[in-house]
Amino acid sequence: MTDNPSPLPEDGDQDTCRAVEVDGETVRVRGTGELTEEGQEALAALVRVAKAKFVEDAPEQVGVLQNRLRLAHQARRAKEHQLDGIRRALCDAGFMEEDDPYGHADLDEVIRQAGVLVGPLLAEVAAARKYAAEMRDFCSPHGVAKDYADDLIAAMDRAKEDHGER
Repeated sequence: MTDNPSPLPEDGDQDTCRAVEVDGETVRVRGTGELTEEGQEALAALVRVAKAKFVEDAPEQVGVLQNRLRLAHQARRAKEHQLDGIRRALCDAGFMEEDDPYGHADLDEVIRQAGVLVGPLLAEVAAARKYAAEMRDFCSPHGVAKDYADDLIAAMDRAKEDHGER
């Protein structure tokens, strides 16, 4: 009775998927150890033959795949443009600085944190506007309550306009 051979090679190299460059393109290769120069040349020759055979046998499929790749790149660029706009808006609102190290993947956390801060402020402003509207109807000597209410609303409007001009 023989023992089952180990799934790992004797020298300890693990079977992994690694990137190998062939003619300026990255090819994912599974195996153990490093490819020798001779192995890289053989892999490059095999990839070239496979690509030529595919182009020869299925040119319409190549066109479909190239179109999908083009559309994927367009979608990625559009998403990056959208995320750049979100980042600029967060900077304009003062929730982050231009030189903050946040990447696109971190923006959702910045937005969540901004929401935690902005939500209560918006509720506070809404309550102040509601109180000012109610204060206009208060019975006060010489209509002072109405004047204060109008002044409060005007001050909040000016602050909103001043902030929007930035």
